[in-house]
Amino acid sequence: MTQRQLRLLAILSALLIVAGCDDSSAPELDPGTFSTSDAEAIADLAAATVIGAMESGFTADIGLSASAAVPVDFSRTNTHDCPVAGTITSTVEVSGDMTQGPSDLAITGSTTFTDCTRGGQERTVTMNGELVHSGTVTVTETGREANFSMTGELSWSIEPGEDGSCTVDLTVTFADGSRGVEGTVCGREVGGTS
Repeated sequence: MTQRQLRLLAILSALLIVAGCDDSSAPELDPGTFSTSDAEAIADLAAATVIGAMESGFTADIGLSASAAVPVDFSRTNTHDCPVAGTITSTVEVSGDMTQGPSDLAITGSTTFTDCTRGGQERTVTMNGELVHSGTVTVTETGREANFSMTGELSWSIEPGEDGSCTVDLTVTFADGSRGVEGTVCGREVGGTS
């Protein structure tokens, strides 16, 4: 082989190695579009804010009664700053009667995103809108377990990039200090426990 052929063979081999390392099956994130990580962060933040409001309403003087039903009726609001700017506010209403043994109480309310902005991947995502939630919280002698839905519509804006609006449909569970979130945010499936 000539020197020129050897160089050409080396260049072709290098190109084949580089092409073999290219993982074209891995999806690239368009920084201007709504991503699954955006959806997961929004779902987790919304669930944490609702649970924080719910938990703040349970105090030591609300306990299980040995002899009679104890009416429970409280409303709490929990506001968090979003990672970059804006707020997320959840208002939770819990009502029902607690008796000896497990007691199921109703949980209702809403969560509002007000210019709630998160950053990352060289862009920011800002959310506005309201979600409503409803479900139950079961109170036992050892703790609380909640199961509720969160649904609604949010508008979003990505800088730089696109903007739009979308629906949210989540199921949230909470037990023993751990929360789970499953469903969809803006067409992206989310699921996990924290």
